[in-house]
Amino acid sequence: VSYEELIQLLSSYFRPAKTRLVFFSAKQKPQESFDNFAQRLTVLSSPCCFGSLRDSILRDVYLFNLCDTYSNIRNSILESYRDPLFHEAVILSKELLKEFNAPSGCTASDIDASTPHNNFSFKAEPSQATS
Repeated sequence: VSYEELIQLLSSYFRPAKTRLVFFSAKQKPQESFDNFAQRLTVLSSPCCFGSLRDSILRDVYLFNLCDTYSNIRNSILESYRDPLFHEAVILSKELLKEFNAPSGCTASDIDASTPHNNFSFKAEPSQATS
């Protein structure tokens, strides 16, 4: 084996390790959409040689590396859906974001402040005189 062949073999052996490090450390950027983050992960995963595990690894990295802002979405998917595919996790993320951002049905402006609630009223505390 020549020196050039040895360098080429070693380079091809260690290349997946470096690209996997870049892939696994990729985090969703603030203001980055779910679709853009998924696309970036897909591109980063291409040279990683994951084989048949690619979809499940993409899904796991996608969910675990979402912005902390979306931890409620991550938790909801992990708790409610058994083993979704990568593209399903992306779709669920977008649907849950819409659901979490939807009006809850009762807002502060819907409450009439002049109506007593639960027959509770505040009474002024008598002022305490100091001697």
